[in-house]
Amino acid sequence: MEKNNYIFSTSHIKTIFVVLFLFLTMLTIQAQRVSVNATVQPSEILIGEHALINLQVIAPKDKEILFPVYRDSIVGGLEVLSMGNPDTTISDNVRTINMKYLVTSFDSTLYYIPSMPVSDGIDTIESNSFGLKVTAPELSDSTLAYLEKMNAGLTDSIDFVQLQLSDI
Repeated sequence: MEKNNYIFSTSHIKTIFVVLFLFLTMLTIQAQRVSVNATVQPSEILIGEHALINLQVIAPKDKEILFPVYRDSIVGGLEVLSMGNPDTTISDNVRTINMKYLVTSFDSTLYYIPSMPVSDGIDTIESNSFGLKVTAPELSDSTLAYLEKMNAGLTDSIDFVQLQLSDI
């Protein structure tokens, strides 16, 4: 009987081709997936200041992407002032879209913003959740004392110099 000197038999070669085919198929599937990432800048604001939420979507260039529309607020107390137009760049058949939301709040709290849904026409993809801290401005001792006086009814007018709010 003649001994086979081949390193790989026909069955080994078939197995290698099947594994290679599956690997390349997985890469193609991965390349066609849609990913969504949400960020906020700055992550801490004073009451009444603005923050910019950026919702970034990376998708195949032929996918239609639908962004969430927030008429008044994203979560209770976090007001949406405006929603920008999508900013799109295409490179190597991959489209990157940035949607910006300008937000503000008049309550001092730490807001938890849950995942934001984006649709690609077939699936709904959720972004990461994130937080936005809104704080009240620091007031001087003399301003706090004057506010206590006003609250107690010991003055009948508002003195912006006493409140150290001369820029109003």
